[in-house]
Amino acid sequence: MAITKRQGSFPHVQWIDLKNNGVLVECAVLREDDYGNIYFIEIPSMDQIDKTRLVRIVNNRNALNFPL
Repeated sequence: MAITKRQGSFPHVQWIDLKNNGVLVECAVLREDDYGNIYFIEIPSMDQIDKTRLVRIVNNRNALNFPL
């Protein structure tokens, strides 16, 4: 079964259909391995302090050079 993913507006941020019900959830993707496993954190479940930290990390000029 294929997973529906859409790229978000920041690096390492994707909209993923987690429950295969057609609802996309914004996620911070930590890593994708060779087997297709996706390691992620759901952004809506984060508090405001962690969201601010995440924005600061993904807006860094080196965000595309390193995994989250």
